[in-house]
Amino acid sequence: MIDTKHMTLTPQPIVSRNPFQFVADRSLRTKLILAFLVMTVLSVSSVSFFSNRTTQSALTDQVGANLQVQSKMRARTVATAIERHIDVLASFGLSKLVQDDVEVASAAYTGDPAEIRAGIAKLNTQWNTAGESDPLVQDRLNNEVASELREYHDTFADNLEILVTDKYGALVAAGARTATYSQSENIWWQRAYNGGQGAVYVGQPQFDATSKITSIATALPLYGHGTHEV
Repeated sequence: MIDTKHMTLTPQPIVSRNPFQFVADRSLRTKLILAFLVMTVLSVSSVSFFSNRTTQSALTDQVGANLQVQSKMRARTVATAIERHIDVLASFGLSKLVQDDVEVASAAYTGDPAEIRAGIAKLNTQWNTAGESDPLVQDRLNNEVASELREYHDTFADNLEILVTDKYGALVAAGARTATYSQSENIWWQRAYNGGQGAVYVGQPQFDATSKITSIATALPLYGHGTHEV
């Protein structure tokens, strides 16, 4: 058998209270304490917000200043290394053997400038297709100046490639075989020759993706022994 019971619910009135009534019902002392607490919370929040913004700004400025100092220090280090390298290379260029051999090579040409350039272009083509045993290649890699260059490279191993040209940009000697025989089209040669006046050239850093090496090309004029002729 199923028994059921009913419970009668008496409806309750819905009471709506003013949220400020809680405060209104309190004493003056309580109201003052509550007001003080509210102002304190707002003040602390404001101070924390502005302090956080100020701290972030200060940290950003400090990091920027530190990076600037580090970059200047690195720049000075690189500049000092390049200056030292140029001084050593210039000392090599003062070798009488190097000066005399390059002067002889420059004076060996015959004909007008157009004929000289044509002859160099022909040798450049020969160089590009020649094997290692070709007399032209062997002569430029095994002469007295080339021997000096290899000794220089052994002493200053941070040099990846070192070579000497005559006043027309043709190769006189190299520590190892170069990509081309004529260097006159290269910006470093043109800047170092400087229309026959001579100048120091320092290139921009170049990254080689194959070797993973960053290098800087530097070039200096070679002057005739006891003269200022490039």
